[in-house]
Amino acid sequence: MFVKKIGFSVMLIVVLLASACASATTTPTAAPTAAPTTASASTATAAPPMLPLRRQQRRQQLLRPPRQPLRQSQKATFIFTQEFDSLNPLYTNMYFSQITQQIWNCWAWDFDDKNQPQPVLVKELPTTDNGGLSADGKVITLKLRDDIVWSDGQPITADDFVFTWQMYVDPKNTVASTHPYDLIDKVEAPDAHTVVTTFKEPFAAWLGSLWKGPSAQAHRRADVPKRRQH
Repeated sequence: MFVKKIGFSVMLIVVLLASACASATTTPTAAPTAAPTTASASTATAAPPMLPLRRQQRRQQLLRPPRQPLRQSQKATFIFTQEFDSLNPLYTNMYFSQITQQIWNCWAWDFDDKNQPQPVLVKELPTTDNGGLSADGKVITLKLRDDIVWSDGQPITADDFVFTWQMYVDPKNTVASTHPYDLIDKVEAPDAHTVVTTFKEPFAAWLGSLWKGPSAQAHRRADVPKRRQH
């Protein structure tokens, strides 16, 4: 009887040890290893998608503070190292005066940022097609706008162009340069808004050197002798 109990006890111990060994060997292999990998992968790819470049730029523009509205009147201040000697193109060769003439003086035509001529005091540029340039290249006809005025409010007329030419070529009037007005045979004003310039010979460079604004006011002829004595 005692031997049977001992044998039964030994068998029970062996079974328990076998169960413990089985559980010890199967437990490590039963641990899930894929779950952490999946979680980390999903965490790494959970970042929000990048916006397209245009949408990002548009978003940045929307986030910028609004610009202040422009005032109706604007003022620009120009500072130079030397004071102008004259604001009349007839009587100055000074660099600072010449480079600012288009600020305070209007030319008959100007040039844009691509160096293309554009009308300013004239309605259109003279060409052979519109009759402003003669076939022989000697006669140039300007059609003045009817809304142009001097700084004193007086209208700019064809007579001002005639008087300007006379001031350039008058031997009693000392000007900075007579070119190209000394190449002109005559300047006529058939009416208040038409200027007819006739060269002695065809002058190909007239577009770049002629009529950089009328520089003498015809209605101030009476003041000319006083200024010559100055």
